[in-house]
Amino acid sequence: MKQLSFFKYVYLVFAVIFFVEFISNLGTNLTRSIISFILSMLAVFIFFFRKKIQNRFNSRNK
Repeated sequence: MKQLSFFKYVYLVFAVIFFVEFISNLGTNLTRSIISFILSMLAVFIFFFRKKIQNRFNSRNK
């Protein structure tokens, strides 16, 4: 179960990578930057969603 708790932080890494790509493409390619921003926000949402579900799962087992 420890491996699954590690993988939720990978979504934050992806969010940072996509946000940096959003910033770097903002002036040149607007469509690509919007897609990167959406993926960044999706990764942050998935991180918090998985954190909430994991906390709910752990509290049920106590």
